[in-house]
Amino acid sequence: MSRDGATREIGHLGQSATGRFGHGLAQRSVNQSLDGPRIGRRALLAGGGALAAAAALGLTGRYLGRERHETARGEVRHLSLPDGSLVTLNTDSALSVQFGETERLIDLNRGEALFTVARQTRPFIVTAGSTHIHCLDSAFAVRHLSPQVDILVTAGAVRTWEAGLIGTTPPTLVQSGQHLSRQAGQAPAVAPLPAHEAERRLAWRTGMIILEGESLGSAASDFNRYNRRRLVVSDPALAREKVFGAFRAEDPEAFARAAAIALGAPLTLSEREIRIGYDRRT
Repeated sequence: MSRDGATREIGHLGQSATGRFGHGLAQRSVNQSLDGPRIGRRALLAGGGALAAAAALGLTGRYLGRERHETARGEVRHLSLPDGSLVTLNTDSALSVQFGETERLIDLNRGEALFTVARQTRPFIVTAGSTHIHCLDSAFAVRHLSPQVDILVTAGAVRTWEAGLIGTTPPTLVQSGQHLSRQAGQAPAVAPLPAHEAERRLAWRTGMIILEGESLGSAASDFNRYNRRRLVVSDPALAREKVFGAFRAEDPEAFARAAAIALGAPLTLSEREIRIGYDRRT
């Protein structure tokens, strides 16, 4: 596909199955993934998105038109970018794509996306809030649910930094099998992530939510990202209970029934709401 071609949607959930960890991209060395323009000690414009990140790297040139892609609640979409890179966009997510002569820019405005980056000399820069991610070829997922940004690298490596004066702190390297969490204004936390845990966190690609000890309240929030019929946990103590299991993201009622039985909690169903615990409004 030519550089100037439009981004192509290659399927929705259940129509175009993706491979494990980034559409089967073979892992390359860290050096391969990070060769190319290095981040200079130039001030990075806060809040300026991927264009500001490109300017901070000293990358300028003619830009093609900006494309915007959004998913509805409950939708997972697969995209092929003009350079051959692949993106899987999770539910209720939005990103914009703008390619230039010297860089490839992505703004993840909200939500979650898995990127499999085609190798080129032009750096691939993803901006999520005030976090910027730079690579040449890697496979990584970015979750941008304000105020936190999470990065999970499954092949290659990325460099990431916070918007601001870039010379004050070096970029953070995140390699394959590692996970980074960052909140605006705080130091990033990088930790190893076993392959089975990475697979679990990426289960959304196939429409699943896999729980291994998350709180009931956190699980309810995850299901609510996919469904208009809201899942509510009435009791704060109940919301802290840990839950386990694999569930279809589009079926919160099945999850709620299983959780209510396991926790011995009452369940109230209505057209707009699924409530676990006693309804304290009555």
